[in-house]
Amino acid sequence: MPLGPAAIDRAAALLERARHDVTTIPALPEDVRPHDLADAYAICDRLDERLGWEVAGWYLGATNPAIQ
Repeated sequence: MPLGPAAIDRAAALLERARHDVTTIPALPEDVRPHDLADAYAICDRLDERLGWEVAGWYLGATNPAIQ
């Protein structure tokens, strides 16, 4: 079952707070953890809206030898 709007917003709020505090969090709480790629993208989109920062580029971490 996909995350609802409130869970997406809560996950984005937690990530936003960690970004502003320049800290990490061990994991998102189970009730707001993405179940699939669509949930993850929805959280990313909401985080982008909350931060309101202009996207300046994208980062790709190619650490897996199979994809390098």
